[in-house]
Amino acid sequence: MDNSKFPDELIKEMLSPPLLVPDALFADTGPVSPFAKATSSASDVLLVCKRWMRVGTPALYETVIIRSTAQAQALEMALTRNPEFGRFVKKLRLEGVYGEYITSKIIATMTRVTDFCFTLSIYSADKLAGMTKALDMFEPKRIVLTLNDPKRRNSQNRTLIKKLTAHVKASEKLEYFSFPRLGNHGVYNEFTDERDLASALVDCSSLLTVEAQPRVYSYNPSATRNAVVALLEKKPARKIILLISSPYYGYDGSLNYEASFKKDLPVGLASRVIFRDPKGSSSAAAISAPEDSSTATVSNPFFIPMSNASPEVRAKVWSRVLSFAVEKPTPVSSLTMHWYQPRGSTWFDYNRFDYQMAGSLLHVSRAFYQALIPVLFRHLRFDRASTFRTCERLLKSFDDAVSLGLLVETLDLCWSDGSFDVRPDDDDTPSHAVDVESVLSQLTNVQTALFSGIRPSTYANLSSFGSSVRTLHLQGFAHGCFFAVSWATPISLDVFTEFNALKELDIDQEHVKFVVGSNTDVFPSLEVLKVHRVHGSFFTSLAKTSLPNLKRFEISVGFKKSETFIKQRGKTITTLVTTTGFDQSTFNSMPSLQTLDLFDEVQPMALNKLNHDKLERLSLHWDTSRGKWLDRYKVTTSILSTKNFPALKEVMVSQKREIWPSTERDIKKSPWPEMAVTLAEKNITLLDHTGRSWRPRLQLQQQQ
Repeated sequence: MDNSKFPDELIKEMLSPPLLVPDALFADTGPVSPFAKATSSASDVLLVCKRWMRVGTPALYETVIIRSTAQAQALEMALTRNPEFGRFVKKLRLEGVYGEYITSKIIATMTRVTDFCFTLSIYSADKLAGMTKALDMFEPKRIVLTLNDPKRRNSQNRTLIKKLTAHVKASEKLEYFSFPRLGNHGVYNEFTDERDLASALVDCSSLLTVEAQPRVYSYNPSATRNAVVALLEKKPARKIILLISSPYYGYDGSLNYEASFKKDLPVGLASRVIFRDPKGSSSAAAISAPEDSSTATVSNPFFIPMSNASPEVRAKVWSRVLSFAVEKPTPVSSLTMHWYQPRGSTWFDYNRFDYQMAGSLLHVSRAFYQALIPVLFRHLRFDRASTFRTCERLLKSFDDAVSLGLLVETLDLCWSDGSFDVRPDDDDTPSHAVDVESVLSQLTNVQTALFSGIRPSTYANLSSFGSSVRTLHLQGFAHGCFFAVSWATPISLDVFTEFNALKELDIDQEHVKFVVGSNTDVFPSLEVLKVHRVHGSFFTSLAKTSLPNLKRFEISVGFKKSETFIKQRGKTITTLVTTTGFDQSTFNSMPSLQTLDLFDEVQPMALNKLNHDKLERLSLHWDTSRGKWLDRYKVTTSILSTKNFPALKEVMVSQKREIWPSTERDIKKSPWPEMAVTLAEKNITLLDHTGRSWRPRLQLQQQQ
């Protein structure tokens, strides 16, 4: 539809979402700018047509964010040519002083600023004329301090603080004042360390809200409390928002910081102190609703929730409710042992469930026990015979109406040395202690299975439950363990005949020999193969199978063991994850390869001798924090050529660290933007581990 038929008011509403900056970002007080990761420019929508530019310009200027000298220059040029645009500015955020361009003349055009966000962490060479003019002229309702850097304490910083103090003391419109967050290692805090500024805030008659982050661990813990008391006692309508990373637990498990802080406040002040997580959530005490006296006085020890419902319905409802109480929000991928996690005492996976909470709820009542057992059975973990027997007993004796075996989704079976009471002269299987096959045969819906410290005879039991498994991990004993002796009898691949749904196989079985069985069509659905330490017979046997859907191959051993396998089964592989040992013949065996992941052992010059017509993505897992590793990245970006890799579009730095600089000064020091530009000239994009690329910044223009 022709946009000329839309009224200006409607077009303005349409353009507002991309042009207006969320207040949470504008007023962010953290040590790193939230705009450092911007992926696009809001002003792009104004380039569509002249009408959009005319209608959208006021919204564009409503919130002005200046992060670099080039942006300050662009604003100076725009307001010099069109001073009337300054009237549109309501929110101004300056992440530096930029005194060469943010001058008194430019500030004078902004006559309607209500929210002013800036940093006190400035450099000694900065010119303060523009900031001085702003604090003299602006009458904001809100002042937000941001980007705290304790290293930038100098004469200009002191001058700016004094100017801010004078502004606060004289202000009659300031309602909200926010101090900057301290960051991870904050040792300087304007809230308690700047006495004159704190005194000015106390005396500001219009001030209603102060937001600050206290130092929880401090040599003078009463400093924050004294500052809070002074602010609140001066004005009854005033409140304080204290930012703390929630929750702060004491050694006894209690939320002690908030409680102890409020306990020592004078009467009547505690209700006006709000604790808030820096991410935005308030404390439970601050947001809880008043207790309803009509329900609080009810006390009936014989009350039964859902008494009119059938036992089956009640059990299902309680199972759903209790699952929220015991499940961890983010399952831990690898177990970290702590003193409060007694190894072997639980039969469910305490990477996924809070074992303390689960243990407590199981002892509340018979109804809770009946409701919670099916929840915990979804994720099982055994690391000794006692936990295995507990599960075996539950499978036999639990409510006949509930088939626990059908509920199991993940199974982690870890046979530690001696954990199943295996005799030292019996290195076969712990079946004399527990009936492994009987239990596995009842787990017919397992999606993910991990077998660690697996015995030879256990392979024979795999077929009893493999039809539903999508992901299978097989890990052997460490070298030197008396169970890790070289097994004389090879394992036939026929043990995997039932694994028709298997999508991912992760194997680390150094001492196991494999042979091809009667069925060469094992793993018909396998898409991902991860190989660590294996006997050479594994690849030899697997090469004789079809593996029609294999897409991803990860190998942590030398390629020599897998040469035959790659030649036979490499045609379908699209992703290769490896360390070293591959060459051009390897590439030739994988004509469909699209992604190559390389780890530490690979030298950059290895890529100089390779070529591949379909490789689209290169992922590098080298370190990014040390010089010699940075040199690898520099060499790689220089030698990569579209002649050798005509389809290459992306190079990803997979180390989970921030590589892109966030400030103007960091850009000049960082090697990553230059590497991104080098690759961009070859039509290749450099990405960080999140998939974010470098966006070229606005450059300073030469003055005419």
